Amino acid sequence: MDKQRLLMLVGEEGHFRAHLLPIARTALARGFEVHVALSQDKDVRDLEALGIKVCPVPLNRKSMNPLTELKLLWAYVRLVGRVRPHVLHTFMMKPIVYGTFAGRLLGVGRIINTYLGLGTLFIHETLSMRLVRGCVSFYLRALGAGGRVLHVVQNEDDAAALIKSRVAPPAKIHVQCSVGVSVAEYPLTPEPASPPLIFALVGRMLWDKGVREFVEAARLLSLPPDRAQFWLVGTPDPGSRHSVDEETLRDWHEEGVIVYKGFQDTKLLWTHAHVAVLPSYREGLSRALLEAGVSGRCLITADAPGGRSLVEDQKTGLLVPLYDAHSLARAMAKVLEDGALRANLSEASRAFILTHYTDEVCANRTVDLYRT
Repeated sequence: MDKQRLLMLVGEEGHFRAHLLPIARTALARGFEVHVALSQDKDVRDLEALGIKVCPVPLNRKSMNPLTELKLLWAYVRLVGRVRPHVLHTFMMKPIVYGTFAGRLLGVGRIINTYLGLGTLFIHETLSMRLVRGCVSFYLRALGAGGRVLHVVQNEDDAAALIKSRVAPPAKIHVQCSVGVSVAEYPLTPEPASPPLIFALVGRMLWDKGVREFVEAARLLSLPPDRAQFWLVGTPDPGSRHSVDEETLRDWHEEGVIVYKGFQDTKLLWTHAHVAVLPSYREGLSRALLEAGVSGRCLITADAPGGRSLVEDQKTGLLVPLYDAHSLARAMAKVLEDGALRANLSEASRAFILTHYTDEVCANRTVDLYRT
């Protein structure tokens, strides 16, 4: 009997390696022939050595050029026609939008669209964004009508948003975390010596991640650097219109309000930092918080989609109101002063993540969907 063919349409090669490779590995181990479409034709010999068939496609996340988008759509149609997958699994908005069309056009039996976060399309309420959201929702609803298309979201808030936008009926929306964390790569480590106590916001430097609120909270606390430090860890995202520019980050660093660390290996970061802070406006489920929590670090995040799925206030971390730098500053002061509280929250958070959000658990649940 021929192997079941899985075609994964994903974004950039780095994102696939960092977040989605466990799904491909698990599918291979469970008997699938795995094809992965990536936007960049980098050195992928190590992926091919695992048995993954890599297919480069011309995906540009930022492009709005109709000709460029038609080239991507045609590339997906040709790829689906060549691979003839039994399961087509798409991740992120452009692969979802174009991949679903290609899959329905060519009669793929099972299409799974995974939203790792609804992001900009569902955060901003400008007229133009509402129009785009309405068009995308109508398009996906039309493509999914009568077909075997399943929409997978990372939290209940995102499920409610898709239902409200009428992307699909509730029966075709499934809540399940798709990206877990490796316990081997992020083992439990003792809290570093302090002072200073280090608060770290880890992620792409986007305004939507709550960078502004983090900086304002650091200003409000106004603590000497030998008492507490506030680290921004990550780089701007040139593919996003909501990226914080490098000059602004450098100015904050020179001012002394934050320490801008740029890109860092997060496996080493949590041997130095004490508290993970992410006042993000909307997440699918934050990989940065998962890594910090499983490493044994206290979590502070916004009471927003994605954040409240992982953190239960006062039990597995602290939740703060959205867009509220003053409340964020009070939460950071609270864990700064109370070491026992930090330890209790860290222990509870790690136990919760080990039960629900390891990469093994998440990858196996995802591959289970391919069989059902």
